[in-house]
Amino acid sequence: MKRTLGHIVLSLVAILLTCASCTKNADQNIYAVVTLQLVMDDGSSVESLTVDTTMEGNFFRNYNTYQDYDFPEFLSGKGTLTVLKGMYLISFDGVATLSDGTSATVRCSQYRDPSKAVSLVEDTQTLTLTLTQL
Repeated sequence: MKRTLGHIVLSLVAILLTCASCTKNADQNIYAVVTLQLVMDDGSSVESLTVDTTMEGNFFRNYNTYQDYDFPEFLSGKGTLTVLKGMYLISFDGVATLSDGTSATVRCSQYRDPSKAVSLVEDTQTLTLTLTQL
């Protein structure tokens, strides 16, 4: 009887410790709210951007899980999205409307290569994406 009671007490202590550690981790946010700031490689401002979603080489991809995310709507040179914290590969072509009212076909490929993957691990983070005119 004492042996069984001892096992029950040890089991309850283990369950309580497990629950306590779950509560501690529950306060940690596993998602990052990322604001993407767009800038042309010549320094000019971008008003809006439409990413060509039909192209296979366009991606906002979590390098750890290979989950792809949809690009946000870019207005006033910014777009915000919520992603799982981790390392990301980012590459896309699109059409940008510049601050002078002209349109340009652009490419962002600075984070395309796994050796240049960007770390998005803060709760809120701003990432500047440099666009090259094609």
